[in-house]
Amino acid sequence: MNQKVILILADGFRPDALTTCGHPYGQRLLKLGSYSLETETVYPSVTLPCHMSLFHSVSPDRHGILTNTYVPQVRPVNGLCEQLAAAGKTCAFHVRHDPR
Repeated sequence: MNQKVILILADGFRPDALTTCGHPYGQRLLKLGSYSLETETVYPSVTLPCHMSLFHSVSPDRHGILTNTYVPQVRPVNGLCEQLAAAGKTCAFHVRHDPR
């Protein structure tokens, strides 16, 4: 059986937002999925550095992304997608940036 993982990253609200909002979709995600309210972010606590750290398992001082502007890594680190590809698996992601 091929196991699949869907990781949803929601940015810009408090950790307890889904547990307190009462929205049916959020409540269903909490009931059927796994989540943690005990995680901590990296510094700087900006979207792209945080996501790079999450997917590459290193801190911003190692991957070099300190703002929301991507620049190629000076000392590249294999991330989750590279590790999965090496194991013959696939990885995909979708980003929606809507500044409204």
